[in-house]
Amino acid sequence: MRFIQALLLIVATALLSCKSLPSGSSNGSSELKLISKAGRSYSIKSGIKICFMQKSGDNGWTDIDALNEAFKSAIESEWGAKVGVVTTGWQPCSAMPDAMVKVNFFDCGDNINDCADSNRSPHTAFIGPPGPGEGTANIINLRRTYQNHYRFDECNGRKKIIISIQVRPELEARKRCTRNYAIHEFGHILGFDHEQYHPDGPEKCNDDTYHFAKAGSGAAVWACSEGYDDTSVMNYCGKVFLNWDGGLSERDVKCAKEFFADKP
Repeated sequence: MRFIQALLLIVATALLSCKSLPSGSSNGSSELKLISKAGRSYSIKSGIKICFMQKSGDNGWTDIDALNEAFKSAIESEWGAKVGVVTTGWQPCSAMPDAMVKVNFFDCGDNINDCADSNRSPHTAFIGPPGPGEGTANIINLRRTYQNHYRFDECNGRKKIIISIQVRPELEARKRCTRNYAIHEFGHILGFDHEQYHPDGPEKCNDDTYHFAKAGSGAAVWACSEGYDDTSVMNYCGKVFLNWDGGLSERDVKCAKEFFADKP
């Protein structure tokens, strides 16, 4: 009887040790990486080095440290805690010449033509790790005040009915928008395209309203066994725009883990 009990204990211990292996892990020594077509890569597990292009006082901005922190907190609580993507650094870019991701805030003035980039909404320089002609780092460009942006009222704490009324502190509203856009844009950094490109997405997504035709190539989420996700943070025409305030959907997390598990 004692022999049988001991045998069962050994079997149970073995089963538990197998279950403890994290999703996307392997028994080998290789790290999970995201590799671009050009051969450059991010090491997902040892850490993607990220730096801030502005600090307090630059451009006369006194709020930039709070926005930088909102960005960092969003990435660590969503892509970090839920998916397992490690990020390191988080210092001024001047102190991190080897950073592979740079966080840049920009403003558009009273004249929209003064905007820093032709793409006037938050955006990345490209999708995934850098390749030839793209420099040594990817850049996440985020709006600071949302001047002349179609989400100006929301992202500055205002509600417009007949007149514009302040309903929440301006900085808190901008930190909220920074958080939500950060989660989406970091998906591009990791190689994910817009979810509305998915072949199974609804026809309504093939509308000029969403600024992107329902066609595309290279969207990493297509490889997900779960199919199209109407609640993805990468979706411009889902149930809620970029799953605003919801963070990564359950399917986002599962898709990301599947995708990274396939990497050498």
